[in-house]
Amino acid sequence: MINMFSFLAEVGQEITPQIETTVSPGDYGAAFAKMFLTLTALVVLMILTYWFIRRIVQQRIQKGLTTQSIQVVEKRMISPKSTLYLIEIDRKTRVLIAESQLEIKKLETLPPNE
Repeated sequence: MINMFSFLAEVGQEITPQIETTVSPGDYGAAFAKMFLTLTALVVLMILTYWFIRRIVQQRIQKGLTTQSIQVVEKRMISPKSTLYLIEIDRKTRVLIAESQLEIKKLETLPPNE
């Protein structure tokens, strides 16, 4: 009887399927999911990098414009060939300039806008 139980225990161990921890060669679903998640992470990282770089560049451009001594405060198109510019010099003087196809002309000198 004891031999019979030991025989059944040995047979049971041989019959019980072993659980494989590796992916079988025919199962590409897990590999595809991992690849897709990696690709998604890379795309998100690229978008965040683009946004961050664009933000830094815009801040530097704005910072650079405020430190210049001559700034174009406003620009108005009067006609397709003529434009008015309001220019501020050293934050002290404002000058109104007209530009046309033939010439650039100073129209008025204004006090600074406070």
